[in-house]
Amino acid sequence: MIELKGTLKERLDEAIRIANAGVSDEEIKLFRENYRKAGIRLLPSAEAFFIQYGGVFKYHYMILTHPEYNSEITLNCYAVLLDFYYADEWSIQRQEKEVMLSLECAMYDIEKIRAFAGQDVCPIADIGYYYPAVVYIGENGLLYCTYEWKEEIGVFRTPSEIFVPYLLSNEPIGIEKLPPR
Repeated sequence: MIELKGTLKERLDEAIRIANAGVSDEEIKLFRENYRKAGIRLLPSAEAFFIQYGGVFKYHYMILTHPEYNSEITLNCYAVLLDFYYADEWSIQRQEKEVMLSLECAMYDIEKIRAFAGQDVCPIADIGYYYPAVVYIGENGLLYCTYEWKEEIGVFRTPSEIFVPYLLSNEPIGIEKLPPR
């Protein structure tokens, strides 16, 4: 385990940095293709977000002060990650269906988010645990989050800021590699 130190925000930033495996050119192509198939205009800010954060928690998980929640923290960009543990044809097709369903569901609130943001936005990821936030990114790069369990829309600059409310009573203390499956 790699131990995390500092404030909650510093530990989250460090966890994201350590747990980011990056994305391949093939994953970027698939990411673009998913949005094309879903009929969603992919904003340049969304693609930049995917390139920067699309590989977070792909091969690592966060160790929390309450171990029963270890590996529950996720940042799932709407992409099929080809080099994940189960990269066979069946799992890729299953992932593609899940991504399309997630994009379709995220589009239900798109007009509400656009009106709130005052700019074009597009869905980018699910972030959190149990009831993750659906994250949209604006043309200006700000992240807008909707939640199943509350009405207000959250506005954030980075993924680590989104994680803070989830982790106030269950702090991250380390990062560990996922075991081979």
